[in-house]
Amino acid sequence: MAVYFVTASAIVPQALVVLFGTIMRGRQMLAVGTMAELGSIATLSVLLLTPVALLGTSSVITAMGCVALASWLTLMWSAPVAYRALSTTDKNAGDFSFIGLQKFFSIWKAPLTNITSSSLLIFLLNWFPVFLLSAVGTLTDVSYFVVAMRLVGFITLIPAIQASYLTPAIGRDYHHGAIQHLNNMCIRAARQAFALSSLPTLILVFAAHPLVTYVYGGGFSPVAAPVVVMAVAALVVSYAGPVNALMFLCDLEGVSLILNVGVAAAWASIGLWITLTYGLMGAASFQGAASILVAVISACSLRHKRNIISFVRFSRVTSTPECGAEK
Repeated sequence: MAVYFVTASAIVPQALVVLFGTIMRGRQMLAVGTMAELGSIATLSVLLLTPVALLGTSSVITAMGCVALASWLTLMWSAPVAYRALSTTDKNAGDFSFIGLQKFFSIWKAPLTNITSSSLLIFLLNWFPVFLLSAVGTLTDVSYFVVAMRLVGFITLIPAIQASYLTPAIGRDYHHGAIQHLNNMCIRAARQAFALSSLPTLILVFAAHPLVTYVYGGGFSPVAAPVVVMAVAALVVSYAGPVNALMFLCDLEGVSLILNVGVAAAWASIGLWITLTYGLMGAASFQGAASILVAVISACSLRHKRNIISFVRFSRVTSTPECGAEK
């Protein structure tokens, strides 16, 4: 029970740290904001855990306690930095005033609801196969799938970091009507992410079995097949570009919510049947197909509704109508 309490105590500061990091990145403090969101908690956790491990007193509760303490320490330094960022007027951003939270949420209630709901669904959909395998499969299948997810994470990490870094620029270009510049930036970003993701994908596709057995042992050899399927799907998704960030920032958060609700319904029906019938490979295949479908539909929606090109192209956009942006 103590482990659960300590772990739960880190949820609120970690959520606030993400908010403060977003504020910093939005106010052009990209490095500090990215550090707050992605690096500070991990770095402080290691610094706190190192002396504990050297003293030989490490345990699950002390490890989770260090992570929770690192989360609160990160909150303590990121909150004042974010406040100062909000209080500083950017000469290129026009007049800025800090309105109250009640007024802010009353103005942006609908898009914020769609964005937060979609974000929660994206997180849940990422773990939906684990939930289904826990319910209808075996714990062995669950462990295999989690290992496959961890390995494929080396592919998805590259576009995820890129999308986090580009979010402020995407929002700025769209809401200033610079669609041509936005398209060229997204095409270049998608091309870079696809190229960088290709190397780990090739390794996982052509050396999955020896890699898995070397790292985890011969008992995990069944992980190789789902790793190949999920790796190829992750590479295809990277080809579509930073579609999730674009959907949220380009006034298509409602479409994103509907799309993710549909995928959740598909998992609860078709995905459940496939997992029951084909087990581990069925869950991996359905997740890969669903992620590709979401990326393709999102890219098409951006192209047709906002004239935004997010996917890999090997030529620059030279002329784009300025549509969908606020003047």
